Amino acid sequence: MFDTPQASAKVAGALLIGAALCTFVGRDLTWSTGERPVGQERLIQLFIYKYDRPFPDDLDYRAVFAGFAVAAVMLCLLAVVRRVRPIALQSLVGLALLYCAYDLNVYMIDLSPHWGQRELVDRYYAERKGAQEPLLAWQMNWKGENFYTGNRVAAFQSLDNKQIKAYIEQHKGTRGFFILEHQRLGRFDSLVSPRKVERLTTKRDCNKFILVSTKM
Repeated sequence: MFDTPQASAKVAGALLIGAALCTFVGRDLTWSTGERPVGQERLIQLFIYKYDRPFPDDLDYRAVFAGFAVAAVMLCLLAVVRRVRPIALQSLVGLALLYCAYDLNVYMIDLSPHWGQRELVDRYYAERKGAQEPLLAWQMNWKGENFYTGNRVAAFQSLDNKQIKAYIEQHKGTRGFFILEHQRLGRFDSLVSPRKVERLTTKRDCNKFILVSTKM
């Protein structure tokens, strides 16, 4: 049905439109200005709901996204030529599958630790000497800390800190692990002062939450 000149011309027109769309999508995924979101954030925002949460500073996918976009545009334009259209379209399908594989196995895998607590909880279990060394969630309400521990976490959401101070007093001399947001670390240091706080993870592990330990 695409062998007639009229049908071939329509397909060529559709491919030109596809090339234009790929150009705009590529621009959106690589565009960076002084305002958020930058291009590479747009993809992860399809899967999250807190758009104001920071994107990891050490991860940059703009060059990869630009490469996929350029390849897609070139294949669409190449497919306009009737003689090479079958090969170009097959290559375009292959490129689409490769892009999906990259997003699922690289992009999402890299970013997932920054929107959850699984890796931090795994680190807690690796570091503790036994169940007598508890995990406490301080001023957290993300529920990942509950999920990944099977609800075996002491959660203190209150801002007045009376309950957590009482807990620390009751467990004096015990090593405790605490999961909290990076932005609250200074206040936590003041809360447990003069105890020494050991930072077990960094923003490269998770740019939103941090795991620390101290002797209560």
